[in-house]
Amino acid sequence: MASTTQYVTADELFNMPDNGGRYELVRGELREMSPAGARHGNVGYKIGLILGAHIEANRLGMGYCAETGFRLASNPDTVLAPDFAFVVAERAAVFGDVISFLPGPPDLAVEVISPSQSYTDIEEKTLTYLEHGTRVVVLADPDKRRLVIRRPDQKPVILGEADRFELTDLLPGFSTVVKSFFE
Repeated sequence: MASTTQYVTADELFNMPDNGGRYELVRGELREMSPAGARHGNVGYKIGLILGAHIEANRLGMGYCAETGFRLASNPDTVLAPDFAFVVAERAAVFGDVISFLPGPPDLAVEVISPSQSYTDIEEKTLTYLEHGTRVVVLADPDKRRLVIRRPDQKPVILGEADRFELTDLLPGFSTVVKSFFE
């Protein structure tokens, strides 16, 4: 007996009744995500707070908190929701006031690594962002208290907690010590 996969569209995902679950969509396949733990949530909060304050103060664009969906591909649809995301002002102005998922990639996607995530899952998600136009993916690893910076066609850059984190091309003037995200 042949099995069939039922594909879901981004519109169907957006209009699903709220059953308390968190979902992403990868090539039309619905993937349920477990709720984040306390440490994960706190690291995500600090990253959003610190980056968001700089984004707002300098009017650099729009920041988005966890669970904001970005529609990266269509037919089949892919919708990912980073723990924090940033879209530069020029692109954010084109998007306008979007009710549904944002139509395109974030310029910056930050993912806080959970203990339950496998290396394969993290790598797949990172490559999906980069393949669809995200300029920078930052992986925050609370266990190792470090950041891994990924850009298209470049080797990963690993920053320990004593290193300075700067993204001069996306966040001009921003600089902080990595450990500020993990304190």
